[in-house]
Amino acid sequence: MSSYSFSDEAIQDLDEICEYIARSNPKAASKLFDDIRNKCKLVAGFPNMGKSYGRLVLNLRGFIVDDYNYILLSQRGWNSCGSCCQWL
Repeated sequence: MSSYSFSDEAIQDLDEICEYIARSNPKAASKLFDDIRNKCKLVAGFPNMGKSYGRLVLNLRGFIVDDYNYILLSQRGWNSCGSCCQWL
């Protein structure tokens, strides 16, 4: 079974994003967090899915989760999940 992990920076960013959304809609924040985790689980099992940004950085792929674009990068195969530049 494939696995994934969030970097410390990704955890901090995700916490801040969810806290911001939760101020006006706690259910939406919880759903976004769950949807991101589910996408990461899916990507861990299917490493070639998503849009390739390999011209920018080797192994860089992009995904849409609830109208947000997330960028993922792995140093050692597909086992890390992150978003945006800070999560690289």
